[in-house]
Amino acid sequence: MVVCLVLGVVSGCGRVGRIDEQEQRARLMVSAYDKANEGKYDDAIELCDKALDAYPDFARPNLDIAMLLQDYKKDYVLAIYHYRRYMEMRPSSDKKGMIRDRIKQCRRDFAVEILASTGSKIAESDAKLKSENERLQAQNIKLQGQIANLEKELAKARESIRQEYRDSVVGVQHPDVSGVQTGVVARSAEKEEKSDLEGNKPAAEKPVSGAKKSTSGVRQGTNRVSSVRPEVKSVEAETKQSTNRLERGHRRHPAGNRTYTVRRGDSLSKIAYRVYRDATMWRRIQKANHKLLGEGVEVKVGQVLTIPWP
Repeated sequence: MVVCLVLGVVSGCGRVGRIDEQEQRARLMVSAYDKANEGKYDDAIELCDKALDAYPDFARPNLDIAMLLQDYKKDYVLAIYHYRRYMEMRPSSDKKGMIRDRIKQCRRDFAVEILASTGSKIAESDAKLKSENERLQAQNIKLQGQIANLEKELAKARESIRQEYRDSVVGVQHPDVSGVQTGVVARSAEKEEKSDLEGNKPAAEKPVSGAKKSTSGVRQGTNRVSSVRPEVKSVEAETKQSTNRLERGHRRHPAGNRTYTVRRGDSLSKIAYRVYRDATMWRRIQKANHKLLGEGVEVKVGQVLTIPWP
């Protein structure tokens, strides 16, 4: 499309048309038409702008700029501005109808462009949102798996701590009373034996004759026999003492259950040792109080426990 031919068509033949023709013959405007004919529309628009700066009273450059912007640059908003600017400077122009039609066409084309651009942007936004949603879903699944693994590790750690606590409770070392008592009895017997040996030790005598020597030998044999007697007595005393202790225990704790109130610092193993003299019998107490303690081994101050006996 040759711009100068188009411009010649819209020049008109009235007074306003003659003014437009005069403005078109300006040096900058002629150069602008030449650039437009060469297809250099940006250069043509720039020369028209320079004509407006050089000749502020010129209206024709606005019309030429508007037509170039609409037909080739697709800048509809700026084209509408220059169309209106021309109408303001040439209100009596016989090209009003043509300019109004061009302004309407600019508005329609601009609306179509906006809708197309908006639709593509919406489609692009939808694609981005879909991709982001898929990424977040994958990340959510991954986090849920990590949470499940952490919960399993936490459960294992708790169970390990409970087991260590049970082992520590069961493994409480208590003194072996029977061993202590046996040791006391043994030491007592040893003391008695030593005492008897010292008490039966004969006085130092000077050897006078063979008869005296033989008598001394008899006495020494007698002392050896008497030294064995305390050992036998100590074993008999220990046996009798153990039998009496068992009998007293049965009289003090007859058959049947009894109760025990938990004190500060108590545990099942300590209670078992206090009651049965055997810390490993705590499971028996725990089983008898299953309704109160459940599967746990912790006891609280003031709890009344059932103690099975014997």
